[in-house]
Amino acid sequence: MNDNKVKHILENGKKSYGVGLNIMAPGLVELIGLSGFDFVILDDQHSWMDYFSAADLIRTAENVGLTPMVRVSDVRSPTIGKMLDLGAQGIVFPNVNTADDAKKAVESVKYEPYGTRSSCPTVRSVGYSSDRWEEHYEHANRNIFTLMIIESREGFDNTEDILDVEGIDAVLLGPFDLSSSLGIPGQVGHPEVIERVVKSKKIIADRGLILCDWNLEFDPKSNLDDSDAQMFWFSGTKIFHDALRGYVAQIRGVVD
Repeated sequence: MNDNKVKHILENGKKSYGVGLNIMAPGLVELIGLSGFDFVILDDQHSWMDYFSAADLIRTAENVGLTPMVRVSDVRSPTIGKMLDLGAQGIVFPNVNTADDAKKAVESVKYEPYGTRSSCPTVRSVGYSSDRWEEHYEHANRNIFTLMIIESREGFDNTEDILDVEGIDAVLLGPFDLSSSLGIPGQVGHPEVIERVVKSKKIIADRGLILCDWNLEFDPKSNLDDSDAQMFWFSGTKIFHDALRGYVAQIRGVVD
């Protein structure tokens, strides 16, 4: 039974940094871990990941000291229990629009009496029955990390009710999807988008929850200490893409 590194970092008042991955290659997971990140989010919503590849990716993450998390397709996804049984230590829930969505999400990662997660003592997360069930049961209910993504007009309208649900560890606000929901697609700098995001950030802070920041256009010169967030999720695809393009630019600059 592995302790959740991200929970430990955040509970000690420090910031945690990780990478979202939708290119399902164990070698990339190894690179992320060896580079010093804390967690990897394996994207089951926007990738071709299946249960076999998920098992390999989760094992790889553990081997390089990463906390493995999985972004599922929705709060009622049938894959949640399977990913937890494989050893995922966190679940990322997109499109959390109501308090009922949040409640169902939290319940899906916890065993009775706190949730509805199915019990099986012979799966990987229980050491294929080598771990004591009672210890696993208590450890899993404490250890699994829940990250809720609020990204629609409805979700932002219901932020207070959503965050009143017990068992949420962190929240990510999605201004890009929000802009589409408001009929102004891509306009993340629009006053209405900014107003809703700022208001929701205050609610998150008032509830004492962790704010996660998803950053696509990361500027290495920016000062992350100035951010309201305590948890940072960077795009692995963007990191690799920009690094490769940077190398090509240097090569062609030298050759040309």
